[in-house]
Amino acid sequence: MVHKGIDCGGVEGMKIGVYSGNGTANESLKKIMDLLKENFDHVVDFKDEIPETDVLIIPGGRASEISNSLGKGNLQMLKSLVKDGARYIGICAGAYLAIGGYWEDTTLTGEIVLVETNHPDIWNWKRGKGFVRIRLHDHPIASGMREVRMWYENGPIFSKGKYDVIGEFLDDVNECGSSISMRKSPAIITAKYGFGDVVLFSPHPELSEEQAQKLLFNAIIFQGGKVCSSMRKI
Repeated sequence: MVHKGIDCGGVEGMKIGVYSGNGTANESLKKIMDLLKENFDHVVDFKDEIPETDVLIIPGGRASEISNSLGKGNLQMLKSLVKDGARYIGICAGAYLAIGGYWEDTTLTGEIVLVETNHPDIWNWKRGKGFVRIRLHDHPIASGMREVRMWYENGPIFSKGKYDVIGEFLDDVNECGSSISMRKSPAIITAKYGFGDVVLFSPHPELSEEQAQKLLFNAIIFQGGKVCSSMRKI
């Protein structure tokens, strides 16, 4: 199936797949499913086989377990679907999964690098958790918003790379004593991969205030420099 991108006219029939297998965090998965089922008619969860959907979402959890659970074949299929026009949205662990340098010697995360960036201090990935302020840039996914509070829980720091920044951290969480600060570093990024779009969240939109949850919906439905406007609840 070749998507060649998402069309605003097809939002009502949009198919969304959410990974629900080993490695996902229950709270993240449940909140994502609850939010999406209130707003979209075609939402499925998957564990062992990648569905042919318009949007693929990998929730928070542990990227190493997710990659090993999906296996090389499924990861390559996921990558091919995005290249053909599906959209990949990675939240925390889902973001780690789509960048380079995350324990590639012992996991399968290197099979699905969708954005040319990595975590500059991967040995100090366990930074802690808490609410942080995010300054939003002028981008359709931000949709007129300027600043939001979002839940952060050991999400990646993105090194310089080939991507657009949607939002940046205004606060730092650094319980591990890393020499690298989160402040002014990208918190939400997007890039093209083939015909598809990739949107990566270091913090958790689904576990944040309602305004921040809109970022997740906008990430699903934006296309061609605008946000499609057929949401029911948000």
